[in-house]
Amino acid sequence: MRTTSWICLVLLSFGVAAEAQQLPDRPKVELGATLGILTAKPGDNASTYNDDWYGEGRYAGSIAYYWTRNLKTEFEHHWSSEGARYHLEHVRLNGVPHTASTETFHQLQQSALRVVWQFGDNAWVHPYVSAGAVLDIERQHSHSPAIFQVNSRGEHVVLRKEVSSGPRTELRGGWTIGGGAKFYMTEKTFFNTAAIGTFSMPKAKTVSLIAGFGIDF
Repeated sequence: MRTTSWICLVLLSFGVAAEAQQLPDRPKVELGATLGILTAKPGDNASTYNDDWYGEGRYAGSIAYYWTRNLKTEFEHHWSSEGARYHLEHVRLNGVPHTASTETFHQLQQSALRVVWQFGDNAWVHPYVSAGAVLDIERQHSHSPAIFQVNSRGEHVVLRKEVSSGPRTELRGGWTIGGGAKFYMTEKTFFNTAAIGTFSMPKAKTVSLIAGFGIDF
């Protein structure tokens, strides 16, 4: 009976060792690149025409370090193309009401440091959630066309000249959350897709839908 027990223990040890050898080593570093769509709200628009959000393309690069098979720290920096919002307001010039329009232009970069948790240890699909801090770097400028009035002789009189301002850069800090999934094509390369939201002070928000590729090392 004792001999049988020793044989079973040895066979079990060999089985565990063989299973451990079949599992791939956990990656140490991950590199990724993504493209996506960004919708952004730089802040409240208190004008008559409430054009709060704009949408533009987004591209990003990221690097991550794995602490365990499921936990990693990720740094991502993204760039977006320039988007525009319109502001309309009612003004009185020479006692006459007019509608004045201003177009503001926004070009956003974001640096995010996230903690990412991957669920399970599946060889092909890795769902994940993320949370962390974000820094907005936004370049802004604006343009307001001139306002004219026709006088009694049919001439166009300038009531307010054309106004352009900027560019200026605004920095904002905030938080980021997200979720997505990695689909492995080989043992080391994967397709990545995710939805990411950010909330920056005082009232800026973004929502991004992204897709791209990555590699583990």
